[in-house]
Amino acid sequence: MDINEQENIKYSKNKSIEKTYVGKEITVKNVDGSISEKRYVTKVFDIEDFQEYYKDFKNKKILKVLREGQRQEIVAIVDKEDRNFSLRLQRFTKETGIPSCQSFSFHSGALIKLIEFIDSLGFIDFSNKSYFKLHDIDIKKQKQFWLNNTEVLEHIERFDSNLLRKIFGKIENKEKLEMIIDSLSSVEIDNLEAAIKQAAYKNALEDLKSMILIEQDKTQNIVEEVKKSEGLRRYSAGQPEKIFQNWIEANLWIFGVEYYKKHNWRIIDETPNDGSEADLVMESVDGYVDLIELKRPRTKSDKILSYDIDHKSFFPARDLSLALGQCLHYLKKLDEQKTKIEDKNSTKILRPRIKLIIGRSADFNSDEYDALRMINSNLSHVQIITYDDLVMNGELILSYYSK
Repeated sequence: MDINEQENIKYSKNKSIEKTYVGKEITVKNVDGSISEKRYVTKVFDIEDFQEYYKDFKNKKILKVLREGQRQEIVAIVDKEDRNFSLRLQRFTKETGIPSCQSFSFHSGALIKLIEFIDSLGFIDFSNKSYFKLHDIDIKKQKQFWLNNTEVLEHIERFDSNLLRKIFGKIENKEKLEMIIDSLSSVEIDNLEAAIKQAAYKNALEDLKSMILIEQDKTQNIVEEVKKSEGLRRYSAGQPEKIFQNWIEANLWIFGVEYYKKHNWRIIDETPNDGSEADLVMESVDGYVDLIELKRPRTKSDKILSYDIDHKSFFPARDLSLALGQCLHYLKKLDEQKTKIEDKNSTKILRPRIKLIIGRSADFNSDEYDALRMINSNLSHVQIITYDDLVMNGELILSYYSK
């Protein structure tokens, strides 16, 4: 039993029947090895004394049983990304809050409340990662607002849903919103969408730059600094690499139009003691699987290239060499496990490529840039990308929005 479940049982008797309770965001490792963000959403309601009927087949009688009023709780475990959910139903005694082991029956208003709760899951804004609670009235208002603006939504259906939430959150009057939309031409709407995306992407890129600088400063602990920063806290994790992985997962636009989507599965080889697990599994626009492997901007040697004095040439430094070896191992495993992975995950694997994001190149001289290009050109199916390259790519994408 995890902490969320313990809290649900412990405090069920203190919960209001007029509110919905949303637990803090938790990271869950699924059975297929993928990682997803989950939220526990709970609601309680009291059941008055009610009657149930049971058929006694042996004595051929219908028995009427009077059950005392109890408290019933519904717990929905909701996937933050796709809103898929599972339901758990639990009945508690009102006095102690202790779970009762018995079957469940929904009568009249209780069934309606169950349906209303399930319906509400699609209208809760999970952008707040901490614990919070919503009054039933607030959820109904939020739902009604979206339903009332269905016609308006048709005008701007190409917008990203998160961008729409930001706009609608600032405009509560339907008539004002309609006037704004009607006054815009289709070209202006397209420009508005581009402007909103540009602002969001620009802020995200600044976040990445800030985290790279924190990481580069050896006097600072990036795990603690990100956790303390209100602007960067959304990327918080227990390991530095995971912090940058969280940023990448939230900003796949940084790769342009190269990828169609991110897959949830990550396990490459399920053989015991192998532990081959990709950081990110992407699907390219032509429908094939590629991997993204993430390392830290600051390597142990502070450089991803070392210089050979005798031969007057650059070669991969230790951290880069280790990462390249890992990538080659993954490519080998993908080739060996190809059929099994394709069948299990309904995907296509054919000559996969790996983007290895590691280290920095801001202080490279021209010879080092040449050396990295030579290394990349001679690698088969692995591309080395520094964090400075990643930032430069983001700035290039942003420049298109400003044209």
